[in-house]
Amino acid sequence: MLYTLDTTILGPVDVTTSQIIAMVLRAPASPAWPARTRYTDAEVLQYAESGIYWTGVFGFRTAGMVGQSMHETNYLRFTGDARFGDHNFAGIGVTGGGVTGEKFESITEGWLAFCCHMALYVWGAPSLWPKHLQQYAPYAIRLASVRWADAHIELPDGTPLGFLASVRVWRDFVNGRWAHTQSLPVGTLANNYAPNCIAKTNILLALPRGEEPDVPDDRSTMMRRLEERYPLKVRVSLAPVTNVNIPNQPATAEGRRWITVHETGNPNIGADAEMHRAYVHNGGGANADTGYEGVSFTWTVDDAEAIMMVDPTMKTWQASDGANGTGNSSESIETCVNADGDWTRTKENLARLIARRCVADANRSPDRVAQHNTWARDKKNCPTRLRANGGAEWIAVNARARFILNDIGYFGGDDMPAQEMETITLNGFTLTGGILQAWRFAGGAAANDGPGLPTSNEIRGAEAEQHGAVAIQHFERDRAEWSPGRWPDNWDVTWGRVNEELRDALTRIAELEAENARLREAA
Repeated sequence: MLYTLDTTILGPVDVTTSQIIAMVLRAPASPAWPARTRYTDAEVLQYAESGIYWTGVFGFRTAGMVGQSMHETNYLRFTGDARFGDHNFAGIGVTGGGVTGEKFESITEGWLAFCCHMALYVWGAPSLWPKHLQQYAPYAIRLASVRWADAHIELPDGTPLGFLASVRVWRDFVNGRWAHTQSLPVGTLANNYAPNCIAKTNILLALPRGEEPDVPDDRSTMMRRLEERYPLKVRVSLAPVTNVNIPNQPATAEGRRWITVHETGNPNIGADAEMHRAYVHNGGGANADTGYEGVSFTWTVDDAEAIMMVDPTMKTWQASDGANGTGNSSESIETCVNADGDWTRTKENLARLIARRCVADANRSPDRVAQHNTWARDKKNCPTRLRANGGAEWIAVNARARFILNDIGYFGGDDMPAQEMETITLNGFTLTGGILQAWRFAGGAAANDGPGLPTSNEIRGAEAEQHGAVAIQHFERDRAEWSPGRWPDNWDVTWGRVNEELRDALTRIAELEAENARLREAA
């Protein structure tokens, strides 16, 4: 689809990484300009991936914003007032005459600020943004300028358009809104800003698509469902990329497929997410005398919030598997275990964060959630609490994340798909998913007081619903009931003692028969 002035700002990811990279590297030549951007090839890749990521989160058409960025930065050559290295992809704060505008610490932060700036025009004040996006409001750093710009735009009758008027289509980017030309009337398209952005967008869309981005069609919808059903306070506080504990290197392709979970190992009161955010910002324990570079993590999570500290597309020093190890390239989550925290709530927030990361980045998958122990060369027992008791809590957290993903439509349907879960066959019947894990934790077939072997497959529909469950499964001595929302007990699975219930029923029948016999004799 080619863009016109009536193309909406809101829309899907409609361009590939290959097209964005080609757009940058095939910039039109001119004796007055550098041949190409000073960004390295790895940084151009990061620009493309970050653009797809953040526009996908906000629900903006990716191609349009990349085209706008190409126009603002002259194909990332930064030949105008915005300076190379400031990662200001939209000319935010640039007003001409040598005013260089805003500066952002990293490429991903530049894209986040770009999307937040666009959000001011699309929805207005941050309090009016979709709820799941309001957490990013601190990056809407030109709020006052947007108010000023819109206040100077008037309708034909002279009425001020006002700050809350929304940009819906590219035609709405009139003179005085975003870009301003002094010599032209406010409100006209004659400065050609919108047409120039669209022209570059269409050049971008005409390039070979290459490998299609693996982006869920309704990623934005799933994010909204997550916020509505499973809210989580998320804060972005990126550590300076100049810190010795921040590798500032792109993650490897294989590493990008994984999420690695850690525990802080610090039970001290106050050792919460904020404390560990400050720890990473302050060097992560780096020691110049010994040459120790310190540690870093993408995220830290506690019972109150999750904080992003490093760009998710970049490496962190946390998995102890080497500079090029898959673990150090994985997206890492440091889970707090402070004594004054609610451990049950922390596990719930961890599960919600895992679900969000699977939705936000198509490289991730619930099948690729690993422990620090998975990568550690010394097989460190981390995450310690989650690994205890045969990994019972580890299994529970992952089952909860899968349940959340299933509930928001991540798997494409309403039911937990068996193909996404481990499946075994015993006694001629299938065991899978949370019921399988709960059965194992209850002792499986081996324990004398356990559920025993399955005597049916999963049963859904009316028979399950009469127990208040989505699915039930019968075993020799138990009945498993999978009931969404019962967390964190047994992977949302509860047990009904079939033999005990039958014995109780037979006893009650015998009592009733005896009572009837007594009444007959009395009569």
